[in-house]
Amino acid sequence: PNMDGVALIGAVQGQTHTVEMPILAITGHENLQARLDECQQICGIYLKPWADADLVSHVAALVTTRSATAAGDA
Repeated sequence: PNMDGVALIGAVQGQTHTVEMPILAITGHENLQARLDECQQICGIYLKPWADADLVSHVAALVTTRSATAAGDA
């Protein structure tokens, strides 16, 4: 509750247990897009209102990619 999304992303980045976690950012503030572009691990930025089908498709692609990567590591 004491940080915005950019601060949360910064706190997550560099943590060993989240280093490979993909991050999708959703914002209602167009001026935050420049700040989000500077964040590592951002796999997509969606401005409100977003298209549900696009977001679900993007999440599904990330899950598929991560599942395939995990299966290759096994």
